[in-house]
Amino acid sequence: MKGLQHIIARWLTCAASSRDRNRIHDWKRLDGRNREWLDTFGAWWNNPQPKPENPRLEAVRARLTERLDERIPTDKHLLRTLFRGVAAAAILVFVSWASVQIADLSGYFDSGKQMAVSTRAGQQSCVELPDGSLVWLNSESRIEYRSDRQARYASLVGEACFDVESDRQHPFFVEVGNARIRVVGTKFNVRHYAETGRIVTSLLSGHIVMRVPEFDGEIDLLPGEKVVYSERDGTFTKAHLNTNNDILWQNGILIFENEPFALLVRTLERYYDVEVIYDEADFDQIHFTGSINNLSIYKVLEFIDLTIPIRYSIENKTIRLELDKPLFRKKYRH
Repeated sequence: MKGLQHIIARWLTCAASSRDRNRIHDWKRLDGRNREWLDTFGAWWNNPQPKPENPRLEAVRARLTERLDERIPTDKHLLRTLFRGVAAAAILVFVSWASVQIADLSGYFDSGKQMAVSTRAGQQSCVELPDGSLVWLNSESRIEYRSDRQARYASLVGEACFDVESDRQHPFFVEVGNARIRVVGTKFNVRHYAETGRIVTSLLSGHIVMRVPEFDGEIDLLPGEKVVYSERDGTFTKAHLNTNNDILWQNGILIFENEPFALLVRTLERYYDVEVIYDEADFDQIHFTGSINNLSIYKVLEFIDLTIPIRYSIENKTIRLELDKPLFRKKYRH
């Protein structure tokens, strides 16, 4: 197949188009060895570090080594060349993504029914679920997936963008906090970090239905609509907004709209894997609006200083920050 290594590279990094995924599906069906090779390589790519507590994954990694080093029937040269070509191409495509951490992969290589994926601070990852759905995970997030004969289920902590493979016979449910989202096949973003006390759901395409406590009915979302549900008081708001802004984090762009300073800091800690030490009382009434586009943490602090006068010092991953009170009073005096 022409350009196969680049197609597989895009598939590994969740950048594959529908056409790419169909071509991969056809290639895997041509020969059982193709399927085994790609499944093995995908496992190695998603979790390159050994995990002794997961013997199945360790066995798969050993089979990958054997496949590279020992005789492969009929197409040894082709597969070894393909391996090198895919790895080189994938590195280029993958440059903006951190590697995914598989926390639990029970049955993945046998039945493909369960899996769990998590990211650390400073990481963003992408994974293809056993049903073909794609999930982009933001920093400090975790998704657990399982399926049965009736439906597919995912539970989320943190933030993720879902591109769900359509299957009307097996609906897709996302459980996040105390809310549940029902999906048939669509693309949407969900954000739920404990410190915010809210669940934000934005629909980009398709149709989803959301159920939340304290509300007897279902909340229907159409493309371009967003629901913000407050866990603290049980209320929700629904609006038609530019929901594309809610997935810009995948491209390194952070959008803040009148965000309390404490939540701004928490987002920066999560995104840049840093610790910020500051007096919360000084910033209690301060909010921040702006967009941060692929900036280093140094540039971010300078950018914030343009609207909120601050002084800061950085040592390793620790940032000490304080409000420049004289400048703040001068700038905001009435």
